[in-house]
Amino acid sequence: MTAIVIAEKPSQARDIIAAVGNSYGVVLAAQGHLLALEEPDAIKPEWAKWNDDLLMPPSGRYALVPDRSSGKGPRLDAIKNALRTATEAVIATDCDREGQAIGQSALLFFGFRGRIKRAMFTAQDPTSLQAAFAKLEDNSKYENLYQAAVARSQADQIYNLTLTRVATNNLRKQFGDPVIGIGRVKTPTLGIVCKRELEIRNFKETDYFEVSMVVQGAAGKAKLLHAPAEDARILDRKRAEAIVAAARAFTGPVVVETKRKKQSPPRPMDLPTLQKRAAKFGWTAKRTLDTAQELYATHKIITYPRAESRYLPENMIPDAGPLLGLLKQLPDYRPYSLAKPEIRTGKSGVWSDKALEGISHHAIIPNINCPGGFASVVPKLSADEKKLFDLIARSFLAAIGEDRIYDHTTISATVATPAPSPCLFKTTGSVTLSPGFTQILSGVDDDDDPDGAVPPLKNGEIVRATDAAVEARKTKPPPRYSEGSLIDAMQNAWKFLDDPAERDRLKEAKGIGTPATRDTVIDGLKRQNLLTPTSDGKLIVPTEAGLSLYNTLLKAAPILVDPGATARMEQRLDEVMFGRATADQVIAEIATAAGALIPPLQKAGQTMKIANAKTARPKAASLPGQVAKPSLAPRIPKPPKPGLAARPAHKPAAPAARGPTPSSSPSRPSAPPRPAAASATTRLGTALKVPFDRKDEAKALGAKWDSDAKTWYAPSNADLSPFRAKGFT
Repeated sequence: MTAIVIAEKPSQARDIIAAVGNSYGVVLAAQGHLLALEEPDAIKPEWAKWNDDLLMPPSGRYALVPDRSSGKGPRLDAIKNALRTATEAVIATDCDREGQAIGQSALLFFGFRGRIKRAMFTAQDPTSLQAAFAKLEDNSKYENLYQAAVARSQADQIYNLTLTRVATNNLRKQFGDPVIGIGRVKTPTLGIVCKRELEIRNFKETDYFEVSMVVQGAAGKAKLLHAPAEDARILDRKRAEAIVAAARAFTGPVVVETKRKKQSPPRPMDLPTLQKRAAKFGWTAKRTLDTAQELYATHKIITYPRAESRYLPENMIPDAGPLLGLLKQLPDYRPYSLAKPEIRTGKSGVWSDKALEGISHHAIIPNINCPGGFASVVPKLSADEKKLFDLIARSFLAAIGEDRIYDHTTISATVATPAPSPCLFKTTGSVTLSPGFTQILSGVDDDDDPDGAVPPLKNGEIVRATDAAVEARKTKPPPRYSEGSLIDAMQNAWKFLDDPAERDRLKEAKGIGTPATRDTVIDGLKRQNLLTPTSDGKLIVPTEAGLSLYNTLLKAAPILVDPGATARMEQRLDEVMFGRATADQVIAEIATAAGALIPPLQKAGQTMKIANAKTARPKAASLPGQVAKPSLAPRIPKPPKPGLAARPAHKPAAPAARGPTPSSSPSRPSAPPRPAAASATTRLGTALKVPFDRKDEAKALGAKWDSDAKTWYAPSNADLSPFRAKGFT
C-alpha cells in the first residue's frame, strides 16, 4: 500500500513528521488553498466585460482551477504526482471547514479513487498528533463539512462579484467612479458601524428625573431610589417634585428581602470572546488572532484558536484535573485555593457533546500536551503572547472553579403619591460569602456586579424619611464600537432582527462571517477607507465615504446593509454542515437573493442620473471666480474575489487571510487622478481633512460642513494657519 498525508502548510507538515514520521504515508505540505474558483469569463466570454448579469454558472457551480501563484505550483505538482501511485490518502489539515476543503478539494480535483482518511486534531504537539493518527476516521464522516465550505465559496463568488459589478455600473458616478465592492458579510458589517454612527450623530439629549429618599431606621439610614424603567421615565420635573413632596412625608414599613444566590463561572472562550476581551488592551481583532496563532502553531501551548464554540467535548473531562495541576505550577496561578476541578456537564455547563454537534472545534484552552510543559514555555513567550495566554488560562481555570456564593438584598418602600400610582423606592446590595471563580478573573473580566452591603434594616420595620431630592439625569447616546464589540455584534446579528420569533430562532446561529474571517472583514473595510480607527486607536468609525455608500445602499437596497439578512444566509450555510440542506440548494438560494437585488440597484442608478441632470450646475469656466468642485470620494480598491482561501506556507509578517482569495476583477477604464481633499477647493472654501473624533475641534476653529462635497471646509476668507497647526490641511 502506498499512502500520502496532506498537511495544510509546511510548518504543520514538519510537526506531523516530528510526531509520526512517514509511517502513515509520505507527508506533503499544501500552502493553503492550492485551487481557486475559475473566473466568470471562463464560463461565458461576455462576462469578461462588466455588465449587470447574475454570474450564476449554468451548472450551478464554478469549477476549480490550479492556483500557481506565490510558489504553490510545485506543491500542487508534488501532490498530483504522489497520487498517481497512492492507494490511500490522509487529510491532516486544520480541523475546520477551510482545512477540510484544502485537502479534499485537491483529492477530488485529481480524481483520486483510493481510501481517504481524516486526522482530526485541535493541538499540534506530538502527543496530540500521535493520538489523532492512531484513530484515523473515514473521511466520509466529514463530507458535510466539505460541502459547507463549497457552498460558502460558491455562493460568495456569485453574490459578491455580481453585486459588486451591478453597484459599480449603476452607482459609481456618485463616488467619483470607484469600484464599489459589495460583500455578503462585508457590506452589512459596514452597515452595523454606520447605523450606530448615525444614531450618535442624530442623538437628541433628553432630560429625565429620578427621585431619591433617605429613610431612618433603628439600625441606621438607607438611601432608596425611584428610577422607573426607560419606557416610563419621569420627563416632567413638576411630577418629580410632587413625588419628592410625598416622599419627605413618608413614614411606613420597608420590605427587606435577602436571597442566597450562586453564580456559575463563564465557559472557556471561543475566538470572538477572546477578541472582545483583548480589545480591552486596545488590540485589534487581527492582532489577537495572530498572537493566538503563534501560541498554537509555534509554542503549542493552546488548542486550536479559530474556535466557534465555548464548550468542551466530554472525552476531555479526565484532562481537567491534570491540566489544573500543570497550570498551578505557574507562579501566577499558584495562590488560588482551587484544589480540584468542578465538572459541569450539559448545555448549562462546560462539557457537552450535544452542544458541539456539527461543530469541528471546541473552546480555546491551554494545551495539556504542551511540549516541555507550561513552566518551561511561558517564560519564553513575548509580552503579547504572555498576556493572551494569561487570558486563556484564567478563562479555563475559572470555568472549572467553584461558584461564587453571595447574599443579594433588596430594601424597598412604597410611597403614596398623586396620580397615576404609588411609587416604589428601592436599593440593592450584594455581599460575597465565597468568591469562588471570581478571584481568578479579578481584573480580567469586569462583568461581575461589585459588592455593596446595604444597611441592616429589618423586614417590616417602620422607618421615616429624613430627606428626598430630585436627581436630574440626561440620556446618553449609544457607544461607538471597538473591534472587539463589533465582532460581538457580528456574532450576535440576531439582535438586529425585529421579529421576536426569528430573533429566538437565529440566536443559535453563528452570526455573520466566521470566527476566522471577521477580523479580515474589518481590516478590509479599513483598507478600503470605509472604516477608520479613532485617533487613540480604541474605537472604529465610518469614514465619510463609508457613510455615503451606506446611505446610498440603504435607500437603494436596504437588505445589503442589513446584518439580519446575512444572518439568515449564514444559518442556511450552517444547515449544509448539519445535513439539513444541500450545498446546491443553498447556492441557488443565495444566487436568487443576489438576482433580486439587481433591479433595485439599476433603478437607483437611473434615479440618480435623473436627479443629477435636474440639479446640474454650469461648468466652472462659465462662472468667473469659481473653481470646479473635484470629487472628494476616495477610490475604493477592487474587491477580493470570493472563493477558497489561500493560506500562508510560512509565518508572514501579516498572515494571509483565511477568507476569499484575492483576484483581480476584469479590467475597466480607471478614473482620472483626483486631487487630494486637503488641497481641493470647494465652492465655499478650502477642503479639510477632519477625523470623526476631531470634528468638534475643527468646528471650534470655524470649520464648516459642505453637504454637497461631503467634506469639511475652511471658509474662503479664513486664516488657514490654525487648521495647518492641527493637521487639518
